[in-house]
Amino acid sequence: MTRSPTLEAARPPFDAVFFDLDGVVTDAAAVHEAAWRELFGSVLHDARVPEGANTSPFRRDDYLRYVDGRPREDGVLTFLGARGIQLERGDASDRPGEWTAFGLGALKNQLFRDRLASSGVSVFPETVDLLDRLRAGHVPVVLATASRNASSVLAAAHLEGAFDVVLDGVEAARLGLPGKPEPALFLEAARRLGVTPERAVVIEDAAAGVEAARRGGFGLVVGIDRTGARAKLEAAGADVVLNDVGELDLGLVLADPWTLVYEGFDPGHEGHREALTTLGNGYIGVRGAAPESGRGGAGYPGTYLGGVYNRVVNLVQDQETEDEHMVNAPNWLHLDVRLEGGSWWSQGGLSLREERRVLDLRSAVLVREAVIEDDGDRRLRVRQRRFVSMDQARLMGLETTLTAEGWSGEVTIRSGVDLDVANENVLEDALLARRHLRDVSPPEDDGADAAAVEGAVADVVAEAETTQSHVRIAVALRNSVDGQEPAETSTGRIGGLHYRQFVLRLQADVPVRVTKIATFATSRAGGFLGPDGRGSRPRAGARRFR
Repeated sequence: MTRSPTLEAARPPFDAVFFDLDGVVTDAAAVHEAAWRELFGSVLHDARVPEGANTSPFRRDDYLRYVDGRPREDGVLTFLGARGIQLERGDASDRPGEWTAFGLGALKNQLFRDRLASSGVSVFPETVDLLDRLRAGHVPVVLATASRNASSVLAAAHLEGAFDVVLDGVEAARLGLPGKPEPALFLEAARRLGVTPERAVVIEDAAAGVEAARRGGFGLVVGIDRTGARAKLEAAGADVVLNDVGELDLGLVLADPWTLVYEGFDPGHEGHREALTTLGNGYIGVRGAAPESGRGGAGYPGTYLGGVYNRVVNLVQDQETEDEHMVNAPNWLHLDVRLEGGSWWSQGGLSLREERRVLDLRSAVLVREAVIEDDGDRRLRVRQRRFVSMDQARLMGLETTLTAEGWSGEVTIRSGVDLDVANENVLEDALLARRHLRDVSPPEDDGADAAAVEGAVADVVAEAETTQSHVRIAVALRNSVDGQEPAETSTGRIGGLHYRQFVLRLQADVPVRVTKIATFATSRAGGFLGPDGRGSRPRAGARRFR
């Protein structure tokens, strides 16, 4: 059985996520606004409006300020009161159109339903993607809305059953809960779900909803600004204001300004997390990808060297075009793990249960702490630290500490450099040529003896060349193990992966550290570095880039 990493493996640092309906999940806000405009267009010109009242047309700002996020009758009273028009509140038995807040609210609801039946409702795809990822990770999701049409809107959007708890305006009225900006609706939903507010997230697009969540003490209050209301959402108490739900990274932990912290694994945000945790020194840059990741997965390992470019030819609409790119260099990070009798971590043989990544900007060190587990419930704690040297520009390192939690046994480590890389991080270039390297490692390196001397595992050396500019890139690796001599060491190739493989014997709760040091050299820089760090001439056929 193999499994791929999902939120099921490593949850975000919250116990539940609460969503508003209109403007967050569905685009029904536009239908609501049109129905309100039609209602107030007739009300403001009714003969019962007192002389001197402000009868200027109902505008978008009025919708956002007085109506959005409130129960219908409250919206009627708030807006008309601002215009100098007073009327009785009435009750839920008032007929549509009756001159009370409930009566006019019922008429608005009738107008909304007519529009919904004729035009339907659209959903925000980024919100649906987040819902899918949360539900896949067994993170409860809640719909808490003042709308009394939630069931019909969800049905029109084909989202029935998408939420673990639905608390709408109908239920709120039955319970006598005050509307937003009072926090009662959110607090009742949290009580039903059995979560504490400080461990939950609220996503709202209305200032009244944001204020309600802030008053309720929710752990993270997210404002969604689709209408240019950022300042109002911030003033109402939003921790963060985004243009769309797709921008929300629930794993981001707000820490001190010198650290960037992510908790949990979310494939929807892995790309920008890797970009923001890149380490570099001016000559070389290394994306913050997981060492076990590779092509075709959620991660995108990327190492880029100054001055290494390559051109590729593409046929676009029957015309040949040349495109030049900074080349994604060989992936030196590759380090994979498997437990005795199991499959590799990269192939789903181990599931990610916890993950935390911390970029310390003071020391320029990226730390990753993870807990992985196999089908037999054996847990392995993994702590990884990496750096890119500021002292020696072509040197970088990865330290991996493994601790078997409550069990003893063998683990196999595969550490190597992968030449099967491509420039695949730009969606717009998906149909264009993206391969810039070919493997030119000498065949005599295959099957080299793998002798372990005083805990050090012999080097892995691989060499690639760019396809057009003919820049040679050599990579040398040295792996060492603290605390024991590796057993059953071997070397080999799988596709473009040149690796050294060795077996470690873990004792329960005793950490073992594996250190991997890598160095790059290119013909563009005037020569190669040997495994001992000394310079050498480029191999025959290597050319300088021009």
